[in-house]
Amino acid sequence: MKRTQKFTYYSRVLKSIFFALLLGIAIQPNEGHAQDSRQFIEIPNLSASNDSVQQFHMSINLGYQSPRDSFDVRIVFPEYRTLSKDESARLIRQGVQIPQQLTYTTHQGYWKKQTIVTLNIIPYIQQDQQIRQLTSFKIDTLKKAATATAFVQTRNLAASQVNLASLSTPQRYTRTSVLASGKWVKIRVAEGGIYQMSTDWLKSAGFNDIKKVKLYGYGGLMQDSILGDDMTDDLIEVPLYRRSGSLLFYAEGTRTYIHEESGALRRHINNPYSAYSYYFLTEGDSPLDWSTERESELTPVDTVAYVRNYAINEYDSYSWYHGGRQFYDSYDFATNSSRSIHIDLPGFYQDCPDEKPSVAMAASGTQSCRVTLTLNGESAGSFSIPAISSQYTSANEKGYYLTAQPQSSNTLKIQTTTGVAARLNFICIPYLRKLSLDNGPIIFSTPVKNSSSTCYTVNEADNNTRIWKIGTGATLKTHEVYGSLNGSNYQVNLVQDGGRYIALDIADTYESPELVGEIYNQNLHADSAYDMVIIIPTSGKLYDQAKRLADFHEQHDGLRTKIVKAVELYNEFSSGTPDPPPYRRYLKMLYDKATTEKDLPKYLLLFGDCVWDNRMITEDWKNASPDDYLLAYESDYSLGTLNNYTSDDYFGLLDDGEGEKITAEKIDLGIGRFTVSTPEEAKIMVDKVIAYAQNTNYGNWQNTICFMADDGDANLHMTDAESVINNNQSYLQNFNVKKIYWDAYERTTTATGNSYPQAETDIKTVLQNGALIMNYSGHGSPSQLSHEKVMVTNDFNYTTGKLPLWIMASCEIDPYDDPNDLNIGRTAVLCANGGAIGMICAARTVVSDKNNYLNRTLTQALLKPQSDGSATTLGEALMTTKNDLITDRLDLTDNKLRYVLIGDPALRLNIPTARIVIDSINGQSVKQRIQLKAGQTATIQGYITDINGEKIENWEGVVSATLFDIEQTITCKNNDNSASTNYVYKTWSRTLFDGTDSIKNGKIQMSIPIPIDISYSEESGKLVMYAINTEKNREANGNTTQLFMNGTASNVAIDSIGPDVYLYLNHPDFSNGGRVGNNATFYATLTDSSGINNTGNGIGHNIELSIDNDESMTYVLNNYFQYDFGKYTSGSITYPLNNLPDGNHTLTLRVWDLQNNPSVTTLNFVVTQTWTPSIYISAKSENVNTVTFKISIDGQQLQQETPYTIKVYDLQGRNLWNGSSILQATNYGTYEWNLCSQNNVPMTSGIYIFYVEAQIDGKTIKSQTEKFVVSKQ
Repeated sequence: MKRTQKFTYYSRVLKSIFFALLLGIAIQPNEGHAQDSRQFIEIPNLSASNDSVQQFHMSINLGYQSPRDSFDVRIVFPEYRTLSKDESARLIRQGVQIPQQLTYTTHQGYWKKQTIVTLNIIPYIQQDQQIRQLTSFKIDTLKKAATATAFVQTRNLAASQVNLASLSTPQRYTRTSVLASGKWVKIRVAEGGIYQMSTDWLKSAGFNDIKKVKLYGYGGLMQDSILGDDMTDDLIEVPLYRRSGSLLFYAEGTRTYIHEESGALRRHINNPYSAYSYYFLTEGDSPLDWSTERESELTPVDTVAYVRNYAINEYDSYSWYHGGRQFYDSYDFATNSSRSIHIDLPGFYQDCPDEKPSVAMAASGTQSCRVTLTLNGESAGSFSIPAISSQYTSANEKGYYLTAQPQSSNTLKIQTTTGVAARLNFICIPYLRKLSLDNGPIIFSTPVKNSSSTCYTVNEADNNTRIWKIGTGATLKTHEVYGSLNGSNYQVNLVQDGGRYIALDIADTYESPELVGEIYNQNLHADSAYDMVIIIPTSGKLYDQAKRLADFHEQHDGLRTKIVKAVELYNEFSSGTPDPPPYRRYLKMLYDKATTEKDLPKYLLLFGDCVWDNRMITEDWKNASPDDYLLAYESDYSLGTLNNYTSDDYFGLLDDGEGEKITAEKIDLGIGRFTVSTPEEAKIMVDKVIAYAQNTNYGNWQNTICFMADDGDANLHMTDAESVINNNQSYLQNFNVKKIYWDAYERTTTATGNSYPQAETDIKTVLQNGALIMNYSGHGSPSQLSHEKVMVTNDFNYTTGKLPLWIMASCEIDPYDDPNDLNIGRTAVLCANGGAIGMICAARTVVSDKNNYLNRTLTQALLKPQSDGSATTLGEALMTTKNDLITDRLDLTDNKLRYVLIGDPALRLNIPTARIVIDSINGQSVKQRIQLKAGQTATIQGYITDINGEKIENWEGVVSATLFDIEQTITCKNNDNSASTNYVYKTWSRTLFDGTDSIKNGKIQMSIPIPIDISYSEESGKLVMYAINTEKNREANGNTTQLFMNGTASNVAIDSIGPDVYLYLNHPDFSNGGRVGNNATFYATLTDSSGINNTGNGIGHNIELSIDNDESMTYVLNNYFQYDFGKYTSGSITYPLNNLPDGNHTLTLRVWDLQNNPSVTTLNFVVTQTWTPSIYISAKSENVNTVTFKISIDGQQLQQETPYTIKVYDLQGRNLWNGSSILQATNYGTYEWNLCSQNNVPMTSGIYIFYVEAQIDGKTIKSQTEKFVVSKQ
């Protein structure tokens, strides 16, 4: 058979192979088998490893098709190979079930309106007593005709050829909400039932003409998660029963009853998102008429005078775990193990013969809890609730059916094991209730009995007795059912179809609803195309900051943004009731209306905190206002962290039919959340996003990615970290990759536990220097990384302005639905000018294998450039990651749902989008390996290109170079003794040079000194380069390993003198023996013609600062040294000295040049605790476009934010520029100025004067006036 083209794509992961094909063009729905141009798909040798492969998965993208169409995907032309005896035996031993014929299943789903068909194939058959493996096949994709079983040909059109709105049903939405005009007053009720609105009550609501009053809404039942044609759009009018002086209406409550066909209660659901049900009042002509309808013309097959009813005792006010939808009673049996609860059954006729009373309880303890029940003095049974056996479980729950029968008045006594914490979930007593209105209205449902008719008789009735059928939405309005009064019996024939009814007396007095207040007009239904939707809490407190961010994205990124208050979504999409579906329904409306791919919504930012207790009913949250928070979508399970999740992914499921199986449904837009509750917190996050997007704190730190891994667990976490690196090597090769694996360090054991102090120091050094991404694999909790507490919450409250994205493949780093918990994630994102630009982390306990799948896929999604060379946004990267895990069948569980982006989904990492090509070293082409010798100076030449390799000749800016000696092999220590062998990995950790220079006309020429301390090896070294242009809007990177360090240069100049060193504290005018406070900033400037050695590679060749020769006050400052711009012969050190003891001290600095000549310099100083704070400032310009100010404050260590302002003047005293910022609980900071005036006019060459002012303890302190020179050529 001729094969025109073959494809072999596969990835072996654990015990399955997963295959994702996106063949939207290659695979066309067709009508026959004649097209042999269809591509063969090859399956690799599945038995090549010892892993059994029981299924083979592939996804086919059919492009833009109507969601009403279904497709038949068939495998044709299958080819097989016969397995060897050993392969067959292995499969049999592993229990693989081998079918007689090719077996596969298909599933049709959707993503961004594109039709995706997934095939799950068992790739083996048993034939002629042999096992054969499928090796290749073709695909036929056929669209099923709507009218027959035949198949019809269809075209797969490109997005540009399709009106995407035609693929959905935008006509399901009104263009104008009823709330768009007129007067509207919001009301609410706590329970379902009959309510009345009198003339006086209506006047208090602002309505004077009862005849014109209209009611809209559909109450507070929890909405269906599955979105589609059954959605109720906008508000629907509710019929009002009009009687003299008042109006009656039926209001839904917040409790949903789900019945069996027999009528028995399967379960009841309290809306976990709202304690109230809402409606809207307005006025106008022609209110909806009240109607009376005949239910059934059928002859009744039975007559009944009673209905099934339920007495439910349930008072939600306590949660065992801070998460989930289930809540429990406030009474704790641990304080008193016995409790009696009285329950009346109004209108009791008899017990239900087919349904027993039930009780559900939960308990938490190290021993099981025995529960003994007594009903009306009669034993009603007993049961045990298991003890807690897992750290991930907060309580266990058990339900039990009582063995005793109820009466009209009941007392249930509950006795539990003494001392064990136990709480009631609910008591449910079913009974048959007389159809008599002595005790008020009766709500009931009919059983489902093939739509037969039954005569329901209300006893002791009169002319005011009625039965209403309860409406279910726009298609079924509440109305009166035609009945007849026969003496004192009111009879109605009702269809047995599960309908809901209420029997009532229309002359009774009923409770009035609660007035919420008048609302503004709104019309979200008029919205169409927005790129980014920002949802803020109802209170509007965060609006100004949300507007700042929205305006920035419109100007900086060209996004169409929309800010919407949560209450506006509730009003138009859930009858005013807080519920998660309105968030989705608004986005889905935009999604369905989109006519082009460009118009699909791309980002959702949930701009505000959320709370696991959405109703604010627990002791923790009863004093908070729901209007200040957004909703948290919670799982049903509520008794621990392992099976519980909260997830923002739910809001991004926008295709019809999605919302039920969310673990296998794909997100349609990028989602992020700002965990902020106040305008001040919001400002911090918005400030950071804007500064990051504008690349305010640019530098070569953005070319560093740090991977960290926990110890123990048989080297699992280090293996995971290495797999992330290895799977993304092609994207990481141009970056400076740092590895900090706990087990590579000495572990310290004390009475308080184990620790890794040097690992902690190394992480903090990376953070101080800056990194693009910090990626951690291992154990974690809201307050610490790993059992050894290598990083704890407060460690994330650092301020450098160099903001990394943290990726945490770890448990519970940020339970973001618990704002009272100041955890790692919240601390990092709310740290002003520090911490993190975003966190992608888990809110609950997660499992390591699926964490690793996510981490590998996410790292690739972030680093892989888009087709135009730009970086993928954070939201799209996480969306793509989770969708790929579904496509590749790597995670169809809720594990991925637990991961969240705390940050801006529309933000892109400052990843280089251009390339540095290093073409020669010392004039030799890097196409061949080049030897670098100790003592020589290497000249590096190269140029900048775009992602397609085209030179960028107008690039002006700065380039940084980092030269590494050979890759180091690190053997770990197996500190936990959990592995059979010590883990071994490789890393580029031996730095020989790290400096900067300028780029002109897109060309690079840079000199790098080669120190004496090299490996003298034939193995390859590595040179990594990073560049940024003057406008700070484009970056480039590149690398080469075509070099090695061996030998000594023959022309090395003789040098026996160490570097020249100048030391001072706080300010260059500091004199030897001067005074400082307990906190000071150390400065040193170094020069040497041979170059400064900051590598620390030789024994004892570190840059080392010591105070009083005290080992506890000795610091290695290699990472704090910075070469002067464009030079390797000079540089400087800045280092904060905190908590200095009072008294006389001597500091000693030991440094080396590149020929290993040392210099030792000392400085005497006096620390005085009562020293008055002073502020100092200096300026240094490394290029003609910027100047960097250094600010330091002497005196006590600053414990709070310290605002300061730098002021620049010309020699005529004119104020040209002011720059303000904040020192975040630190005595030292830097501020970079672009040498443009307040009016953005560039400074001309000349002399300028400047000083700084700061606010400390309510007082203003001012530095001395200094000078600096601007020289522009």
